[in-house]
Amino acid sequence: MRRLVIGAAAGVLVALAAATGVSAYWQAQQELQGGLVASGDLTVSATWVGGTPNWTGLYPGQSVERSVAVVVAPEGDNLKWTVNASSSNPNDAFTFQAWRGACGTGAALPATDSPETMSICVRYTLSSDAAAVAQGLTSTPTITITAEQVSG
Repeated sequence: MRRLVIGAAAGVLVALAAATGVSAYWQAQQELQGGLVASGDLTVSATWVGGTPNWTGLYPGQSVERSVAVVVAPEGDNLKWTVNASSSNPNDAFTFQAWRGACGTGAALPATDSPETMSICVRYTLSSDAAAVAQGLTSTPTITITAEQVSG
């Protein structure tokens, strides 16, 4: 009888352990020496070449172009970055494009070779199928120049 009770108790313990999800977990750790981590700052300035432009009226399909002088001032070692230009425009009849260098023939943005000074040409084009109701409307676009740190 005693064997039966001990056997039943052992069976209950095994069943209880299986039901509660008992498992074994082995772990090993190894510390690795890392390299030096450094960071820095990028300061970006952008100014219109020749002063603030006087945007002129456009007919459908016409464009207007202006140049922006961009200076990126890095503070730190071995910093690399990309420079990009974007525009928010409340009027959907316009498209925005930007190039590094001359409009339409310069390098595509973002510029990835980390120059500290560059000229960016921006172009707004009024859609060739702009509705007649757009006549006389004004638009005040905002151009944003960004420099973003990248690995390299």
